[in-house]
This record gives sequence, C-alpha cells and structure tokens, in this order.
Amino acid sequence: MSGPSDTPHTPCVQMRGQALRYRSIHTQLMEMVLTLRQTVEDHITRLTTRPQRQDLTLEEQWHGQAIREQEALLGRLLFQIVSFLPAGAPGDQSAQPPRTSMDSRGDVGGGQLVQANRQTGQMFYQESGFENTVISYDLSNRGIDISALYRLRFRDYDAYQGNKYHKDKNTLGYINLGTSENKLCTDLLAERLSQSDMTYIDEDLLQYADWRGQPFLRKEVARFLTFYCKTPEPLDPENVVILNGCSAVCSALAMVLCDPGEAFLVPTPSHGGFAFSTHLYAKVKLVPVHLESQVTEANDYPFQLTVDKLEQALLRAKIEGKKVRGLMLINPQNPLGDVYSQDSMMEYLEFAKKYNLHVIVDEMYMLSVFDEAITFHSVLSMKSLPDPNKTHVIWGASKDFCISGFRFGALYTHNREVASAMSCFGYLHSISGIAQYKLRQLLQDREWIDNIYLPSYHFRLQEAHKYVTHKLKALKVPFLNRGSGLYVWINLKQYLDPCTFDKELLLHRRFLDHKLILSPGKTFMCKEPGWFRLVFAARPHLLRSDSDSIQGLPSNKGDGLERECSRKLDQKPLKFYGVGDPAAVLPSSSPYLSSRGSVIKWFWDSAEEGYRTYHMDEYDEDKNPSGIINLGTSENKLCFDLLSRRLSQSDMLHVEPALLQYPDWRGHLFLREEVARFLSFYCRSPAPLKPENVVVLNGCASLFSALATVLCEAGEAFLIPAPYYGAITQHVYLYGNVRLVCVYLDSEVTGLETRPFQLTVEKLEMALQGANSEGVKVKGLILINPQNPLGDVYSPGELQEYLEFAKRHELHVMVDEVYMLSVFEESAGYRSVLSLERLPDPQRTHVMWATSKDFGMSGLRFGTLYTENRAVATAVASLCRYHGLSGLVQYQMAQLLRDRDWINQVYLPENHARLKAAHTYVSEDLRALGIPFVSHGAGFFIWVDLRKVMQYLPEATFEEEVLLWRRFLENKVLLSFGKAFECKEPGWFRLVFSDKTHRLRLGFCFLQRGCLSSGPCRGQWRSVRYPMPRAGLDAQECEEEAVGVIMCASVKYSIRGPALIPRMKTKHRAYYITLFSIVLLGLIATGMFQFWPHSIESSGDWSVEKRSVRDVPVVRLPADSPVPERGDLSCRMHTCFDVYRCGFNPRNKIKVYIYPLKKYVGEAGVPVSSTISREYNELLTAISDSDYYTDDITRACLFVPSIDLLNQNSLRVKETAQALAQLSRWDRGTNHLLFNMLPGGPPDYNTALDVPRDRALLAGGGFSTWTYRQGYDVSIPVYSPLSAEVDLPEKGPGPRRYFLLSSQVALHPEYREDLAALQARHGEAVLVLDKCSNLSEGVPAARRRCHKQQAFEYPQVLQEATFCMVLRGARLGQAVLSDVLRAGCVPVIIADSYVLPFSEVLDWKRASVVVPEEKMLDVYSILQSIPRRQIEEMQRQARWFWEAYFQSIEAIALATLQIISDRVYPYAAISYEDWNDPPAVKWGSVSNPLFLPLIPPQSQGFTAIVLTYDRVESLFRVITEVSKVPSLSKLLVVWNNQNKNPPEDSLWPKIRVPLKVVRTAENKLSNRFFPYDEIETEAVLAIDDDIIMLTSDELQFGYEVWREFPDRLVGYPGRLHLWDHEMNKWKYESEWTNEVSMVLTGAAFYHKYFNYLYTYKMPGDIKNWVDAHMNCEDIAMNFLVANVTGKAVIKVTPRKKFKCPECTAIDGLSLDQTHMVERSECINKFASVFGTMPLKVVEHRADPVLYKDDFPEKLKSFPNIGSL
Repeated sequence: MSGPSDTPHTPCVQMRGQALRYRSIHTQLMEMVLTLRQTVEDHITRLTTRPQRQDLTLEEQWHGQAIREQEALLGRLLFQIVSFLPAGAPGDQSAQPPRTSMDSRGDVGGGQLVQANRQTGQMFYQESGFENTVISYDLSNRGIDISALYRLRFRDYDAYQGNKYHKDKNTLGYINLGTSENKLCTDLLAERLSQSDMTYIDEDLLQYADWRGQPFLRKEVARFLTFYCKTPEPLDPENVVILNGCSAVCSALAMVLCDPGEAFLVPTPSHGGFAFSTHLYAKVKLVPVHLESQVTEANDYPFQLTVDKLEQALLRAKIEGKKVRGLMLINPQNPLGDVYSQDSMMEYLEFAKKYNLHVIVDEMYMLSVFDEAITFHSVLSMKSLPDPNKTHVIWGASKDFCISGFRFGALYTHNREVASAMSCFGYLHSISGIAQYKLRQLLQDREWIDNIYLPSYHFRLQEAHKYVTHKLKALKVPFLNRGSGLYVWINLKQYLDPCTFDKELLLHRRFLDHKLILSPGKTFMCKEPGWFRLVFAARPHLLRSDSDSIQGLPSNKGDGLERECSRKLDQKPLKFYGVGDPAAVLPSSSPYLSSRGSVIKWFWDSAEEGYRTYHMDEYDEDKNPSGIINLGTSENKLCFDLLSRRLSQSDMLHVEPALLQYPDWRGHLFLREEVARFLSFYCRSPAPLKPENVVVLNGCASLFSALATVLCEAGEAFLIPAPYYGAITQHVYLYGNVRLVCVYLDSEVTGLETRPFQLTVEKLEMALQGANSEGVKVKGLILINPQNPLGDVYSPGELQEYLEFAKRHELHVMVDEVYMLSVFEESAGYRSVLSLERLPDPQRTHVMWATSKDFGMSGLRFGTLYTENRAVATAVASLCRYHGLSGLVQYQMAQLLRDRDWINQVYLPENHARLKAAHTYVSEDLRALGIPFVSHGAGFFIWVDLRKVMQYLPEATFEEEVLLWRRFLENKVLLSFGKAFECKEPGWFRLVFSDKTHRLRLGFCFLQRGCLSSGPCRGQWRSVRYPMPRAGLDAQECEEEAVGVIMCASVKYSIRGPALIPRMKTKHRAYYITLFSIVLLGLIATGMFQFWPHSIESSGDWSVEKRSVRDVPVVRLPADSPVPERGDLSCRMHTCFDVYRCGFNPRNKIKVYIYPLKKYVGEAGVPVSSTISREYNELLTAISDSDYYTDDITRACLFVPSIDLLNQNSLRVKETAQALAQLSRWDRGTNHLLFNMLPGGPPDYNTALDVPRDRALLAGGGFSTWTYRQGYDVSIPVYSPLSAEVDLPEKGPGPRRYFLLSSQVALHPEYREDLAALQARHGEAVLVLDKCSNLSEGVPAARRRCHKQQAFEYPQVLQEATFCMVLRGARLGQAVLSDVLRAGCVPVIIADSYVLPFSEVLDWKRASVVVPEEKMLDVYSILQSIPRRQIEEMQRQARWFWEAYFQSIEAIALATLQIISDRVYPYAAISYEDWNDPPAVKWGSVSNPLFLPLIPPQSQGFTAIVLTYDRVESLFRVITEVSKVPSLSKLLVVWNNQNKNPPEDSLWPKIRVPLKVVRTAENKLSNRFFPYDEIETEAVLAIDDDIIMLTSDELQFGYEVWREFPDRLVGYPGRLHLWDHEMNKWKYESEWTNEVSMVLTGAAFYHKYFNYLYTYKMPGDIKNWVDAHMNCEDIAMNFLVANVTGKAVIKVTPRKKFKCPECTAIDGLSLDQTHMVERSECINKFASVFGTMPLKVVEHRADPVLYKDDFPEKLKSFPNIGSL
C-alpha cells in the first residue's frame, strides 16, 4: 500500500457503525442466512403444492393469505438476522445516489441525477433513478434508458467539449481538472505515431478481422503484459480479447458473468464509470463497499479496504435479496491512488474464492506509478492465483499512454469460456484494423517505451503532482498523498455547511460557473460528502492558469474558494414557483386499496366534494327549487336548444356496420380528415393541417393523461401557469405519475406587466430554474388559451415568446385551446398557436381541442390532439384503445364539424351573443356589489376577488377560503375556490356565467346570502332579514332582498356612492351620498398629507459642509450588537432586491435616500471608522444634488449609508457591520448600496469588501469574477486623486514616442522579470518605469517615475505611449487605469479575472486590450497586430470613457446609480450607444422607441414630413388638411426637385404651426427618411403630397394609436406580402384583403429613431438600391421596423382610398408599368439581405370606439372617420 496520508482524520459526518470485530460473527451470520433462505424456499414450495380450489374466489382468497403468511415469515426471519448484528453494525443508512465521475472511458461527471426519497439500505442502482429518466419519446424503453444514462453522465463534459479552454483561442473556456485524462506526454506520442513505421496500410487492415482482435495485436498485448506485469510465465494470446475501450470490456464482462438484477461488489469511493458500464446493457447492480476516511481500529490508514468490510457488504446484499456474482477492484485505485500490496490482493482473492465470486481487476494505471518508493504488483504477477478461472484483468492504453481517443481495451482471462463469450461482443465493439496496427507497433517498441517514454512520463507526473500538492498545502487543503495515478483526492468538507451531498453538489456547480471542472466525491459513490478528485496530469499552463481557480481553493482569508464555500449555500430564493406532489398530501392508505388506489380515492374525495354535493341536491325549477345552483363547473348551458335541433337532423342518424366495429385507434379516418379541415379553417393555419397528425380521444382529460404518460417518466413534471384548471393535476398524475410545477402569477401589476396575472418569460425561467434546483426534471409547458380560470387570451407575440422559451430549454408545449371559439369579445383578438407562421419547435408543440366547451357538448366526450410529431401521435394512439370514442359518436362529430354554414351563420353568432349577454349581466352585478374581478371576454367564467370578504374572517388563509366556499355551498350556490386552481393568493373564486338568466339571478341571491353569513355583515346588519329565495324569484324581488348585501358590501369595500345609488331605493340614497362624501374627504386629506413636503428621517443631514462632525449624534454599539451575514453571493436583482419599493416613477429614475450622518463608536468609545473622507463627502454631495435624491425615506428605492466604506484599511470590520445593522431600514441590507474602492487589506487583499453586508449591493473597485455578483453588484473604478491635482490636456490620437509603457510601482517580482524581458527584446519601443530612489526634497513620489537614472513626470509620461499596461497589483483594481484613460493611452489589461469598471454597460473592447497573464511575454506581438485605424479609435474611446465615467467622484456615483436605475426600469434604460458612443458620433437626442415610456406625452405632438417634387396644388391642399390636426407640432416640406425652385413664401398656406421647406441636393426617395435637425418631436407623420382625403379626425386618431404603440408603424394604406407557390418567391399584393403586413409610408406615423436607422444603419445596399430605382423606400422602412421590433404594423381606420381623383392623371412613380413588378422584386431582395422575412401578417386594424355605432356625433371622440 502507499505511504502516509496528508488528510486529517476527522470526517464531517461520523460513520454510523464500526467494523465487526470478529470474522467468526460473519461466518455465523452467513450460515444463518443460508438456513433461513432454505426455510423460505421450503415454505414457498409448500404453498405452491397445495391443491387448487375449485371456487375462483376462494382460490384468490387463499392465495392472498398464503402470500401474507410468506411475507410475515420472511419478515420475522430477516428481523432475527438484523437483531443478531451487534449494535452499531456498519451499513450506510443514508446512501445517496452517485453522480458519475469524470474519468476515463468517456465518464464525465456533471450530469445531475434526479434526487428522490430513498429507502434505507438501497444500493447504487436503485438509488440512481436511472430507469426513471426519459430522454426521447422516439426510443424504446431500453433506448430511453441508455440515452438517459448518457445525458445524465456527460452533461458537463459536453459543455466542456463545446467551450474548452485554449491559451490562444479561448482563454475563457472550461479548464478540465475532472476528467482523468493524461495530457502530459502527447508531444511524445504525436512524434512516435508520426514515424514511418506507423503509416503502413494493408488490405487485411481494411477488412473484417477476428472479432477478438487482430492476431498480431493480441500476441503483442500478451507479450507486453507478460513483460510489464512481470508474470511468472508467458501469457497466452488466446486468452486476450481486444475491444474498443475498457468500458466496453467491463460492460461485456457484466453481460457474460451476470444475469439482469445480479450484482458486483465494488469498494467505494471508486471509478463511477463502473455503474454506467455494468448497467447499460447488462442491468447489473453495484453493491458499494463503503470505505471511511477516519483512521480507526478497523482502518490503519484512510479509506482502507479490508476483508471484513467486503464480508459486511456481501452480508447486507444477501439480506436484501441481491445475488452478488463478483468483486471489482481498481489497482492502482481510482480516485484514491492506492496501490494494493501483494498480501492485500491475495486476501481479496481468497475472499472471492470462499464465496465463489469472480474478480475483475482494472489495472489501467499500472504504468502510472511515479513514486519510486511504491512497487506495483499486478495480479498477473502472482505465482498461484486462488481461483484463476474467476480472475479477469483489464488494461488499456488510454491512461498509461495518453491515447484515450484510440479507444483500446484488453481483457486477459485464464477462463477460455469467458474469453469465447467475450469475443461475441467484438462485432459491436471492434477497433479499426489501422488503429490495431499502430497499437501493435507502439507496444512492441520497448526501447522507446523504456528509454524515452516512461522516464519522461514519470518525471512529468512527479513534477505536476509536486506542483499541485505544493499549492494545496499552501492553501491548507487536505488531500491523500499517494504516488500513482493522474489525480489527487482532496478534502473540501470544511467548506460545506452543513456537510451534505447537496452542498457538495452546489460547490461543484459553483466551480462550473467559474469554468473549472472537478469531480465531486458523490460521483465516485463516496460515503462522505466534501471529497473531490483533482486531475493534475494536465499541461503545465493549464495548471498555472487555473491557479486563480485553485486559489479559489482557499487561503483562510483568501478571496477565492473559501468565499465560494463559506457563503450561505442554503439561502432560499423567493418562491415564484411551486412543485406539486399529490402523493405528498396523501392521508393514511386504506387496508383494502393499493397505494395507487388510495391516491385515486384522495383525488376524488378532495376535488369532487362540491360536485358530488351538487349532484345530490341539484337545482330544478319544478322538482327541486331549493337545490344548489352550480356556478362552479365550466359548462356551456346557453345553446342546448340549437345543438339539440342540429343533432336531431336526419344526417346525424346514419348507422353502418363499420361504425360498430373496431376503428383505427387514432380515430376514424373520415373524422380525422374533418378535424384537420376544421382546425385549418378556424385556427387559420398558414397551411392545411394533415389528418395523419390528428388523434381522437374521449375528451381532453384523456389527452392530458396520455400525453403525460408518453412524454414523461414517473416523477417528472410540466410547467403550468397558475392559477390553472386544477383537474389537470389529476389527469397527468393518475396514470403518468407526472407532477406540475406551478408558475405563480400575481394579481398585482408590476414592472413591465400590463394586466393582472400576466405570464412572462421571466416567470417561466424562474420556475424552471427553481424546479431544476429541487431536482425536478421538467419536460414540458402546459398553456391554456384562452386561459382557465382567468379568461386571458395570449397575443401572438406572447405565444411566440413562450414557445421560444420552451425551445431554448427543449420543453414540450401542450396548448389547450378548448375555449378557442368561446371568445365573445372581438377586442380580445384570439389567435391559435396553429395560426403562427413558424412554430419555433413544431416537433414539441402539441395542440388540444374539444367540443365540450365551444359546442356545449361536454357529455359527448370528444377531444382531439394535433401534433407534427409522428412519434408522439403514434404513442398517444397506442393508448386510444383505453380512451376511444364509439363509431357512432365519431360519425356525428364529423357531420357537425363539416357543417360550416350552420356553425358560422347559426351557432357561433348566437352562442357569442348569449355569452356576452350573460357576462354583462354577471359583471354588472359584481360591480354593483363592489366585488373586484378579472375578465377578458373569453370563456365561461369570471375570476372573482373575494379577498375583502375574507379579510373579516379570522385569517385570510386557504383554510378560510375553503370555509367561505363551504358557506356558499351551505347557502345553495357552488363556486370554485382559488386553491383548486393553485392560485397563490387566498380569496379568489371562479364564477361561471354561461347559464340561463333565471339561474344566474337566483345564484346571485344565494351568493349574497353566503356573503351575509360570512361574518362581517352578521355583526353590522343584524336587522337585515334574508329570507330563503323562492323558485321563480323575479328581478325586483331579488333586488330588494339584495339591499342588505349591497349595504354590507359598501362597508367592506368602500364602494363609491354614485355607482350604487341607481340600484338602491330612495330612502338609502341620502345615507350613501353622505357616506361617499366622508370617504372622499378622507381620501383628499390623505393625499394632501402624502404629497405635502415632509420627511420622517430628513431632519438629520449627512453633509460635512452643512454640519459639524462634533454636532452629529453619537451611537454607541454594544459588543453584542447584531452583525449582518456575510455577503450573500447568490443574490441577484430578482432575489435580493425589492423592486416594489421603487414603485412607479414618471421619470423612470430610482429615488435614493442618504442616512443622516452619525458617529458610531464601540463599547469603549473608539470610533468605528475614521472621519468621513473628502471623496466620500463628494460622492454623497453628488447624489444629493442629482435627480435621484429624495429626503423622504418612505419614497426611497435605494438607501446609501453615511458610513464611509471607500477604504477598508480605515475600518474596524466587525463594528462597521454592527453599525450597518443599526440603520433603520437595513432589513438584511435589502436595497442598500455600499461604495468601496479599496477592498481587503494585507496580506490577502480580498477583491470585495470584507465587512459583512448580507444582501446589500456593493459598488466596488477591483472585483474578481469570483466575488462579483453579475447583474447585482456594480464594478466601479478606483478613483485617481491625480484627476483633480494635475492638469492634463487632451492629446489627439496617433503614434507616440513609446509603443508600450509600464508605469506601475510595487509590482510582483515575476511581473518585473517579464517586463525586463520585454524591454530587452524590443528596445526603446518599450519603456518600463519604476519608483524613483533619489528624488529631491519636496517632489512628491506619486508625481515621478524613473527608468534607471532618468526621471519622468507622472502622469504626463503616459501621453507619450500608444499602449499602457495595467497590471495586477496587491489589489485587482488600480487607480492607474484612470490615469491611463485620461492620457488617451490604450490600456492593456493584464489581470486575470478582473471585472472591469462598469463592464455591465461599457464595451471595453472598444477602448482596451485584455491579455491573459500567461501571455504577458507575447503582448508586444499581440498589440502589433492591431490596425492603426483601430488604435486611433481606441485612443479616442479611452479618453472619452475617462471624461464620462472616471474623471470625478460625481461621474462614478451617477454612473453607478444609472446602472441600478436601468435594472429597475429596463424599458427606460439607456441604450448601448448612449453608454458607449462619444457625443460626436451620436445622432441628436434620438431615443430608441423600444425603451420609450409606454405612452409618450400627448403635448409633444408630431412633425409632419411631406415629400414633394412639383405637385404644388395638391401639396398645398395636403398642408391645409394636415394643419387642422390638433396634435400637429411642425410641418416640414422636403422639396426633392433640384431643377425647380419651391414657391415663394407668400404663396404658401398660412397655418398655425411652423412650416419649414428643406431643399435636397439630389432627387432621392430616401430623403423623406433623413434625420433632419428640424424634427424635434418623437412622432413623425410621413405623408405624400397627393394624400388629401384623410380627415383631421383620421390623422389625430392615428397619432393617438401611435402613442400607445410608439415602436410600430401606424398607417393608413395597407399592403400584403404573399408567397407565390408557382414562382416559389414572395409577391407584393395591393388588392384589398383580410390581411395586412405593411403600411405605406405615404401616410404613416413612426418614431424618428427609425429615420436614424434608415439613414445610417440600413443593412446591405438596400438604401442605394431604393434611390437608384426610385421605388420601395416604404417597403424598406417596413422591413427595417419589423426586423428591429419583431412586431406587426397597425393599420388604422377603414379607408382604402387616399389620393385625390384628379391626381391620377398626373405623372407619378406608382403609375409606371414596372412599378408593381419591381415592388415584388424589392420584397425578395430585402428578405435576402435581411436573411429572413421580418414582416408579420395580421388580420386586424384599429378603429375608434363607437365610430360606427348609432350614437350622437357630439359624444364621439372622432366622428369624422371616412368610409372606404
């Protein structure tokens, strides 16, 4: 065995038992097991030989009793065995599923196994959850299993393969220290394999070979192993089998040695690839033999394997009924590096022989023993093996010879039967003949191996091992010190708190986040969390370049791994999602039911309580007038009369034999064809849908169940926005055992949301991330459109976003469109997902529809699925025999669906009218009662908010919600409560209105009575008498009886009086007018108090200038004052920042409050920090003088302490943290901003402030990627005092005296050596400065730099260099960066992991060069490759960065606040151009309309631009008409005729707004889109000089529409693009159609930003083409806007004729015969240039409300809207 360990002997979790002390105990136990086993077998035999009973029922009863007896007996016997074990006997009672390791044979650990509740004593395979993981619906179960294994094991490795670190090409890629792969001697191998003897090719090498391997290779392998394994006699080539890798050998051995379900013993920690190899095909399990790190009486050294432990594991396996067939050993061991002694190996082999076990010995690392003190003994070197026929040795060249890509593995076994059986696998696992030949040549070259390769290899291993272990010791990371293998087994337990496998996994992921791959101990089945395998056999530069990440491995005060490890890993994020688990709430099961039966019963009991009660007491006008009114079940009862007549017609009564026989399980073909045509028509699909993609089942419930079964494995999940139709939970769980992950939606409108309960992609992302973090595998997303219970209709844009989200995460999307024809409000604008032109992922998009809702036939049980995925359709169809429809029903459905005349002319108009009338009736009653609700004009329901009723109950909880629901039920009205829809807010109810009016009226009476009995009204209105409603109650009686309820409602909801008065009797009016007046006065008083200038904490002032430090209050901090937690490194804006504090701000700026200045002292009176610095005073002054500042703490979004934290060296860390915790609004640091420029202190100089700050944001100078919280913290510059002290005029760009300059002092000696080498190599082009040693008195050292004896003024010398180096100092952030930028010198950043200042918004590639530290010696050649013009641009950009963001404390402070403000108000965020473009290259004050306020101010108006040539008469008419528009701000005429002067000023129409004529230099159509300086408004109206028929009302209305959609083209003439199938290209269509995709800019509103884009950013040669052809400028603008925004145009008003009739005789561009042909060519050309077709087709336009209604004109906002 190997030498002593460097690992401390203190495991994080004490082992649960000690080793059994005496082997005799095991012998007794084994004998008892065998005896008991025989007893059980005898009992089973006796049971099976009993005479059969004739009566089947009695036989079943007897059989069940026999089984119970058998189980009871077995249980007693096993209990005796367990009781016999000594107390504390070993056995891992908390085994965890391993994640597979990153090792050889392609075994990379990174895949995440689904965690599940495990039972005690489960072994590896059962724990791993392999068989419960679905990868693809296209595979068999075995294929699914294989794919699942692959994906789970290779996820991180795949990420690494796609983003490998490369010292030149990808310095930010993954560094892989997890895969046990030898990269130390690839140069030697490459050279050897390139020699001439390797190039031989023979015909035999290209043909089928012996499946055991080519004979020449097997002979050479036998000779090779004989020599290097030092066998007592030559090995026989006939016993050698060659396969493509050791994994294949291991898998094949498992196949031939074991039956499915049998097992191997394996000491753990061990190479995790064994689990994969043995399970993949063979389905063989591994029984772990857990080894402990603690040295005990049973362990002479950590992780010692003893025979006692083997026997214990074997005993446990037998007790658990596992048949163990063998023992797997690795020697040298992976990952421990142990080398088994000959004596130990003999003991293991004797143990195996005793229990008749095979032994598989993996000796892949036999030539990788580099410690000369350790002697490796191969098992083949033993003179006499205890059982040679059961001893099998594996070896491969992947480790020892650095050729893992060769895929070579060899088996040597003395057992010819095993060798023969293994040979069969050569057909599946063979190696190419050419590779076999090269391997033969390599293995036979002993001279090269012994004299060149092995000495070099061992030396390099020793050096790499020495380097890594030296680093680990310096960092105080414990590890096992062995002398073999390619890895070190390191102990990071101290950084897990608590020390669990979950925390180990989080730490592993954190390493991955920082591009470092290690292998966690869990992947090796290690019993103790916290161990990692670190592979050191990497290239030296990888180890060096990763030293930061390993520095990441900690110094106790370091800024790397310790900070990563020591953060609170168990910090829980805000809950934006919920993972449903129906079984988790299951009560105790029935003794008569199975577990599944108990679940089904629980579903029925909990979900159907109200429905069952309703059916037992259903309202009937004649038979049961006092029964329950059902306003809870979503059922359409409005059109039964229409349906009954239609279904009674003669064509529905057809019967034929084929309809009575088995159908196609997918549904009869005639029905599927009709469904496809029906959906094509009503879903408006771009192309006809295909019948083969249709499956028909008996309702959507069956569809949900079937889809869940075929798309998911048990335990997996779907995302679903909540609230949702709750029965889906049952549908997907009962058969599929699939869970739902709720995406919780809020009733409050916040952020960018526009309506309550709005679903956004951000919420989907958070829910998905949360589910993944809980180990729940999400396979899909369920959408209901229109939504149930909200009635929400998703817009096409929203649908597209959700589908794109699903595509990104490879999720299936099930879209339930069961209410698609029940949208009764035209404004809802419903669009089916099948109408989208391009589905992002059609193979994973599945659409459901049924007739139960849209046709009011829920009892007919018809549902259909449409999916483009044939595999899914087939899989669902296979379940149709359990969910089929009768042939007769299918025939009737086909007849109904094909009757378009009846549907379109009779049913749909009437159904919509009745739905709308019922909705109006119910919604008006709800408004009268003051009950808030959500309704969107679709579905049969209204989502009612009864939270204000619940607020008078004891607690507003879901329990009280159910009590209120039951109270309604007791009062004879059935509603559906919000919890049934997984609404996260108690108090919401779904009220169904699609019922007859008299039942609705009666139901409301019952509902009001339920309100009265709910508590608050009972106490306040005891005199109210509410009699039992009677059948046939008329409206007047019901209204009178509701008076008390209305009064109650007014008390509860503070309803405005006038809204209630018309519904009340006269005697109550005066009372409620008075009440309303009181409430109104109260609101006015509250508003005056709210907005009157005042402040709770504004009496104090932080300013040093305004207040003497002697006068500030002194706060004494007791020693036991609370200290905040350390900085929460998991914080992000959505988890730790409360945006709700920011509220709505018209200026879209956060409000910042500065705490009053106080002097904090410790218990002994010692100040916590020094006097406030000048810089911090300037910073606070800058904030207070800015628009961000508020002195009202109640209105603040962000809080800034008056405690100076800029320089950590001046702070007492603990006391400063205590002072922060004293702040009145601290709340764990939420929404607090701390400024720090000089973090850390000697000797470690951490890269972030060491003061514990919990959730506070940190604006820090010198962040590293390890400490920077991306998107949360702000990296700021380290301010240079020289900015204020030295006048440094700007120096223009261009070449300078020195090409490269270094001016920093106090650099690390290694940097000094590299700098000296650079200067020596490149002479005077490089100037390296240092501090001056002989300065005269009075000269500040900071103002001088010296080279040898020559002195230079600093920072002036920086202006003499083109490039200036910024190197890592004691701190990452250096003030020299500011000096360099100011000098206009291009900074060369050589500081790995440094987060550059404001890098969130600044594009540093434009102003600097970043060079990895390891490339420092190559920096000169790197810089020489940069073009001169680019260097000059970088010089200008560097200077501008300093001027804008570095030159003062004020600039730094305001830039920081702007970044945070942009995060809070992203729609108003500053654009990339505004952050990065110097003013000289910006265009005016244009803002991007994508980030405008939602509705630009109306007062600004619009600028009209009229393009004209010489049509003066019509031009004047256009000017006259346009000038009548109230919102016109300016009129600009673009005179495009260079040969003719415009009319004299006196001839122009006199209008009320400024009129300006702009003459162009050249006749170009693009002149109309030039960004003229005269355009001062956001809105532009482009209008031709012949568009005279538009009225002022039409133009004003168009402007109002644009204000609501400022990023759209809003215009009048509509056009369409079509695909010409015959010509196979796009076609321009100007005919009137139902669709529009463009609006002509001859009359259109748009944002002036698009003028800038058109003129300066138009892609390709489009602009030149337009000007050359004098055509298509309007199409080009349509393309541009659609491509930028991804949105469709908006056509306004119905007018289709715009030009003056007399203008048709005038020459015009559009009258040219080639004009229309060219416009089709334009569309095709532009689509080619853009690379896509951005235009969106829509079927709607915007018209003014009431413009067509028979309504007084004076009441219409826009009465003069022209006709067609």
